[in-house]
Amino acid sequence: MMRSIALLAVVACSSSDATLPDAAPEPPETTAYRGTLAIPDYLEVPAIPSFNPPTAEKIALGRRLLYDRRLSGNQTPPCAGCHEQRLAFADGLARPTGSTGTELRRNSPGLANAVYHSTLTWANNGLRVLEDQLQVPIRGDNPIELGVSDANVGEVLARFDGDASYAEMFRAAFPDSASGATSRRSSSRSRASAAAW
Repeated sequence: MMRSIALLAVVACSSSDATLPDAAPEPPETTAYRGTLAIPDYLEVPAIPSFNPPTAEKIALGRRLLYDRRLSGNQTPPCAGCHEQRLAFADGLARPTGSTGTELRRNSPGLANAVYHSTLTWANNGLRVLEDQLQVPIRGDNPIELGVSDANVGEVLARFDGDASYAEMFRAAFPDSASGATSRRSSSRSRASAAAW
């Protein structure tokens, strides 16, 4: 029965002489975002906050930070330790461990297509933008994931201050900012993880 209905729907759609009206053209910034984030035409461009528009420089910086162990409080796992690209930016574990060895209560969420989610973190569904949500795995203490705290945040940031290549990337990504928040860098990378599946 279901096959018949599906076949009927396909035949009806393919034999119709009706044409769909052309879609209204995208605003220029939407077209630019589509290109920067490599979003195919058949997917909608997600909502992007005006305070952090994506650029190729931000995405490159976020990609590098994703794999850099220095962003972890004790320099053990990088973000990519729990968000592996080959697994849709998840880790395939039911309950991974944080940087201090503590078993987490839930799995690491896949980040592919995270740009389309209104919330991402399971720790607090009131966080509505990636920039805020990224603070949970970086600075959260219940559970401890990357283990950056008030006690060691200065040390963690100092690891990047002495790296000339990072300084150049930060300036290119955030030319109007003296520092540019790490969450803005990483959120641009997460927005670029849209998968065209």
